[in-house]
Amino acid sequence: MIVLRVENLTLDVPGRRLLDNISFELQPGDTIAIMGPSGAGKTSLINCVCGIVKPTSGRIWLNDHEVTFQRASERAAIRLANVGYVFQFGELLPELSVVENVALPLRLRGVAWGDAERRALHQLDAVGLAERCSDSPDVLSGGEVQRVAIARAMVAKPSLVLADEPTGALDEDNAGRACDLIFALAANLGAAVIVGTHNPAVASRANRSFHLRNGRMEVLRLAGANL
Repeated sequence: MIVLRVENLTLDVPGRRLLDNISFELQPGDTIAIMGPSGAGKTSLINCVCGIVKPTSGRIWLNDHEVTFQRASERAAIRLANVGYVFQFGELLPELSVVENVALPLRLRGVAWGDAERRALHQLDAVGLAERCSDSPDVLSGGEVQRVAIARAMVAKPSLVLADEPTGALDEDNAGRACDLIFALAANLGAAVIVGTHNPAVASRANRSFHLRNGRMEVLRLAGANL
């Protein structure tokens, strides 16, 4: 089974080819890290993969759904059904409580509130924050915000987890904890993971590591290659 297939992905931005003819596949449980400095295209690659950004050329499939040529609304529906996304700064909605933030992907899928709340509380317990369920995000620490964001990404049991610099705003201890949670919870789901990072310690947790240079993915570390 192929969770993600990317063929000849190219993305042009004004004056520059940001991603150049990238191809790879991920099966359930595969984990890869994409390294590179700011501006190298890590976020753009992740956003193309899940349909937030439409590439200039190439083709992308998520669980047999081709996302490349779909309308924005259709790409969003495919993303909701298949992808959990961990942003660098958590990106929790301040008007919602912690449990409401975690339950949001389920509610958007049409899950009734009672079931969505139960599943969200279970996921909050998995990241050690069940007791903060009624709190507002603005009273959480940076590390707690990111753990809630990780719970939200996992609650709907995605087949693909995307993490864009998930530890970039955290101190060393919280970064290690967040990284452990992402990889452990994804492994429990059998989900594939792509993490964009400039941190070698984060990249070392993935099965395979690549450096994004001049728009291409150069191999840094390869284990059980499926590229």
